[in-house]
Amino acid sequence: MSAIRQQAIEIIERMPEEKIYDIVNLLQKMEDKAETPKQNSPTEAQIAFQKLKKYRKEGAADRDYKAELYTALEEKYERLIRLKNYV
Repeated sequence: MSAIRQQAIEIIERMPEEKIYDIVNLLQKMEDKAETPKQNSPTEAQIAFQKLKKYRKEGAADRDYKAELYTALEEKYERLIRLKNYV
């Protein structure tokens, strides 16, 4: 047994019975709080992340941004390109 546990036991043994009830309640509350994160229920951050995942577009990493930009510029300035070819 560790020294701190031994010290806690000695303190509890010196206490009157009425106060031990309060100590037991306090220890149970502390134990419940310590077990809460270990449960499999998702945290608020995990829930928020799951909600955001539905807005994520699949295959976004497979896009060729340079080609898309070139195509968009060609479409926008198609008239200027034709005029340049006629001059």
